[in-house]
Amino acid sequence: MLLDISMPGMSSFEAGRLIEEHCTGTRIVYLTMHEDREYVQQALRSGASGYLLKDTPAPVLLRALREVHRGEQSWSPQVETKLKDDASQGKKSARVPLRRSTLTLREREVMKLLAEGNTVKKAAEVLGVSAKTVEAHKFNLMRKLEIHNKAQLVTVAIQKKILPIPVPL
Repeated sequence: MLLDISMPGMSSFEAGRLIEEHCTGTRIVYLTMHEDREYVQQALRSGASGYLLKDTPAPVLLRALREVHRGEQSWSPQVETKLKDDASQGKKSARVPLRRSTLTLREREVMKLLAEGNTVKKAAEVLGVSAKTVEAHKFNLMRKLEIHNKAQLVTVAIQKKILPIPVPL
């Protein structure tokens, strides 16, 4: 399964985790422009067998997909370097279980906008996505954090330092 990290709707990492959980034997390769350490770690947590950058030449991409199909792993050289650096510095880079509180960057953006009092429609306008996409992110983050209402959303946003602590007037 080839997934784009920036796909609309459900977080691709959540989709990857669900695919790994429910579609045994399916291998996941992320194709993305993001080489940030946080994204790589989330990909690892979601069960990725590969993480390739979008500027990967087509022949290299095909070879990587064949390797993953054979049960191997395939990483863009830039990503592999980061993983090796993490390993040499003793950081956890092996597959670690997904923490329920791990939020994607977009979920954090949605959380901030909603916690600030914006409607789903307004948050969608600000982010340049559909209201349906914002609703999907809201659903995912509330499920991950086990929160059920806007008051809890605001509280958790402050605790996670996504929103500053309000100063009394």
